[in-house]
Amino acid sequence: MKISLHAYAFGPHGGWVPTYLVEEAIKRTAKLGYDGIELDAARPHVWPYDINKEHRTAIKKLVKECNLEIPAISGYYFGMNFSSPLQSEREAATDYLVKCVELCADLESKVLVVVPGVVVHGTSWKEAWNRSLDQMRPGIKRAEELGVFIGIEFVNTLWSNLVTTSWQAVDFMNECQSDQVKLVLDSSHAFYGGENIVDVVQSFGKDLVHVHFEDCLIGAPETRAVPGKGDVNLISFYQTLKEIGYDGYLTVELWGSQPEKYAREALENTKKIISCC
Repeated sequence: MKISLHAYAFGPHGGWVPTYLVEEAIKRTAKLGYDGIELDAARPHVWPYDINKEHRTAIKKLVKECNLEIPAISGYYFGMNFSSPLQSEREAATDYLVKCVELCADLESKVLVVVPGVVVHGTSWKEAWNRSLDQMRPGIKRAEELGVFIGIEFVNTLWSNLVTTSWQAVDFMNECQSDQVKLVLDSSHAFYGGENIVDVVQSFGKDLVHVHFEDCLIGAPETRAVPGKGDVNLISFYQTLKEIGYDGYLTVELWGSQPEKYAREALENTKKIISCC
């Protein structure tokens, strides 16, 4: 399996420093020795409304010159809630989804990572679930036309309250009724959600199209650690990925004030885990 770095490390949401434009993030990721970079469809990286055809061509060219690939693009879901009681927000989320699918196709990325939304106070869980399904259908149709996979990512309850478990992710995928809708697994969300990572991999099976590979610490919610420096059984995780025939990328998704330090250690340790298996 190949290893990629999530561009989140280089501050695409502007919530920490240092922050870099996407071109600099690509160059630094290549210099660190990664095989790929997972981009974030957010400013100042690849917000689809900012990145015109010429810019997309230039980004794709730079990625190839740096001997990288873009295994996935992450959709930015804050303020883009498919389940919102506000029609304007739902419509904006749908339009954004379609634009992100097209962005994936233009940048030759196979997977768009999507979090289905959050339940807003006053909305029932089932109502939010059905709204999300309905609002995503235009994006799913576009993904079918362009051959892009929409990867549903469940996240722990500190991030969302709609699709927070592996079995909800499977149910959501099935209700989408499309071969282009698959599953994404982030080890931190499974761990902090109290799930056995091996069980999740086995239940996802051939529907798993992308993996976020990081370590976590018991008793420290939302603390992500460099692979091999936490409490997740990453060796068993990797072995089980091999057993189900997963051949996609392992993306390291870490952030903090020293992104290159974390990224370098993560790459070294992930290679060690792979070599052990």
